[in-house]
Amino acid sequence: MSKYAPHPPVRCQFIQKGVNDTYEIESGSERLYLRVYRSGWRAKSEIEAEMAMFDLLDKHKQPVSRPVRRRDGAFLIQHRAPEGVRYAAIFTGALREEQGFTISRWRQLGPLTANLHRNLDSMPVDNRRFHIDPKHLLDEPLQVISPFFERRKS
Repeated sequence: MSKYAPHPPVRCQFIQKGVNDTYEIESGSERLYLRVYRSGWRAKSEIEAEMAMFDLLDKHKQPVSRPVRRRDGAFLIQHRAPEGVRYAAIFTGALREEQGFTISRWRQLGPLTANLHRNLDSMPVDNRRFHIDPKHLLDEPLQVISPFFERRKS
């Protein structure tokens, strides 16, 4: 945390394990989130492209969680773990509202989503980042799981 100059006291609590591990950090009155990326899941350049995307959305005043720059201006921390290199970044929290949707919230979601896509469409194409398309959503997962179905072929 010394790379970020937090305000003491600092409390860190593990909150979610998934593709990335997530920790909640309280530093003074500030609440931040540490995302630790799984080893080998994304290349450093892909994660940096993700940081650039969130940074752009924040500059366009989109209500998104944004990465926090370190004192040296970088976003990522590199850590050697037993399973390999893992990258980590600290994010602000996104605005929270009460759970559940009302008709008025659904009406707000449409323009918010449209504005999000408009801002992302204005962003130059960054080939470091994976693209969500049929290949990514269908072909790549099928390649991963198809060996498990070899015995089931008739």
